[in-house]
Amino acid sequence: MSTDTVFNRVGAIPLVLRIACLASGVLGLLQVVAPILPAVSPGIEGVVLRSPILATAMGRIHLALAWAIFRRMAWAIWVLLLLPVIQYGFLYLETGIPEQARLQLNVLFSGVWALFFGVYLFGFKAIRYFRAAKHA
Repeated sequence: MSTDTVFNRVGAIPLVLRIACLASGVLGLLQVVAPILPAVSPGIEGVVLRSPILATAMGRIHLALAWAIFRRMAWAIWVLLLLPVIQYGFLYLETGIPEQARLQLNVLFSGVWALFFGVYLFGFKAIRYFRAAKHA
């Protein structure tokens, strides 16, 4: 795939999905490199995954999501909607369940995230981007 083709394909991704794709790709790379270079480790609420296995797994999930959006794979929709739940799940595996107030904020954020992307995908018809792959 030539560089022009890659740029054209990225340019064809709807704006919010393009941002999600690129951000997920960058976060994935940072998470995969984090066990080697801890200074680049992204965190959630100031907490980073210290386990190399969990950090690498989370990085791979981000990279898979970025690739799936880029390649118009429909399963990316579910991963995108549930991404905060997945991230908090990994964080809780390492640090344990937080106090109730923090947990409620995390659940609220996950719900707002899912609502935002649900409305964007289904309300603004961005889901057509994934359906176009069937006809390409």
